[in-house]
Amino acid sequence: MIIRLPVASILSLLISACFPGLSSAQNSTGGHEPAGPPFLRPTVHAQGEQISEYVREVFQDRDGNFWFGTNGDGLARYDGKSLTYLSVVDGLAGSAIRGILQAPDGAMWFATNRGVSRYKSSQFTNYTVANGLSDNSIWSIMQDRSGTIWVGTHAGVCRFDGKSFVPFPIPRVEVANPASRFTPKVVFGMFEDQSGNLWFGTDGEGAHKYDGKSFTSYAQKDGLAGNIVRCIVGDRRGRIWIGTNGDGVSRYDGTAFRNFTTKDGLNNDRVYEILEDKAGNMWFSTLGAGACRYDGKSFTAFREDQALMINGRPARSHVQEFFEDKDGILWLGCSGGLFRFDGESFINVTRNGPWPESAKGTTPAKTASGAKVAQKSDPVSLEGWPSETFALPPRFAPKFPSGKEMLRFAPGWRDRNAEDFWSYAFVMWIDESTPNAARIDELLEDYYNGLMSAVAAGKDIISDPVRVEVVRTAPNHFEAKIHLTDAFTTLKPIDLRVMIETAAESDNRAILRVRVSPQPKEHEIWRSLQAAIASIQS
Repeated sequence: MIIRLPVASILSLLISACFPGLSSAQNSTGGHEPAGPPFLRPTVHAQGEQISEYVREVFQDRDGNFWFGTNGDGLARYDGKSLTYLSVVDGLAGSAIRGILQAPDGAMWFATNRGVSRYKSSQFTNYTVANGLSDNSIWSIMQDRSGTIWVGTHAGVCRFDGKSFVPFPIPRVEVANPASRFTPKVVFGMFEDQSGNLWFGTDGEGAHKYDGKSFTSYAQKDGLAGNIVRCIVGDRRGRIWIGTNGDGVSRYDGTAFRNFTTKDGLNNDRVYEILEDKAGNMWFSTLGAGACRYDGKSFTAFREDQALMINGRPARSHVQEFFEDKDGILWLGCSGGLFRFDGESFINVTRNGPWPESAKGTTPAKTASGAKVAQKSDPVSLEGWPSETFALPPRFAPKFPSGKEMLRFAPGWRDRNAEDFWSYAFVMWIDESTPNAARIDELLEDYYNGLMSAVAAGKDIISDPVRVEVVRTAPNHFEAKIHLTDAFTTLKPIDLRVMIETAAESDNRAILRVRVSPQPKEHEIWRSLQAAIASIQS
């Protein structure tokens, strides 16, 4: 089912400044791509059944809704039942979407060709040069671990101070044979690494790393593959991957660069997006030659589909976006439409689907282990979930930061035969700055070592030290594995999976939202734990 928001065409031509649902909006004029007048852009329907001719952003919010950013048709949102479009007429700042994120308060933020849009409670608030932006054309957006939102504009970097945007100057460097698609002031990519350093990729002057005090710049003369940087990401080992426009990919280990080009197996050297999937494979999108996957040893090419022509071009020739959703499904945004990977081949998802069952929330899917996958339409009940609140630090971990902890326990969390055994959720408010992966590791180790030792006192149990391994999976999101001896019930070792989300309440107070269970990530318990987190915060 497709829902088009009803707007009279004549009225849309007359409205130029004030739109329904728009607050603090500016009708910006800072686009640097030939997108055309916003009211005269072709609708999605003009491109047959494709969601849009160009899908350049894919995102899944905490409620499981999918957001698709297009290059001229605004936003498309799929809620599991229907596809809804939001455009400039509905209050969106621009028609080209170049970045999407969700803030801790649930608000959606969009980088567009005509400013930044914040969307909450069905209301858009837009930010332009009148609100501090250096330029209205936004190429990238990021939220750091403290909760600050950063944008890369056509004229440099800006950060949001809670009310407006403030320019954040980055260095200019001299490079040999200077070249840019637009200008070296453009910042196409931004990333925060595991140590909290901020990385900025420029259109012609390489990459810059900011450690909170000073910058370190990397250009081709320093070993970087190329000076036009399209994207920057980090992998679970802390290495930095940098995609360039025509010179391949660089991997930085903190000491030196290792560069990859077509000679090493890349489809081509114009790399626009990089993603590390949950299995640890690196994916690289190219402009004109499809995508490829690197398993650490060799490349596997997924070239354009010559048998499927879309708009006169082989499908998936220009790949502009990678996104892996909560169920591990890989999505590709392409010039020509939207695709998803089923593990072997790519499926073109049009306005009429086919959508994966996990996105539709209809037929319960199962993992290879037989566990039921959570479906978005399944009702979540927290009946029988006991709660507890206590001050931090707890008696069993006196060195823990001060603050407060609120918990909710699954009904069977102490029943070794229950599916929700050892499953519970808690939110901590701690009096220190937002922790990174290393600090989270320390906190969890201190907490669970103390807890298990206290519970094991007086019991005939040999308890090994708790082992914790934390990996940052996205800005402010972490996954951990905890190995401990269950001193509550079985008195035997158990391996726990932990999902952590952090947020800054202030400079010296952080929030940790934590979900714990031994079940695989596909199991329905994780959706219940997410609901428990929401109930705690409400």
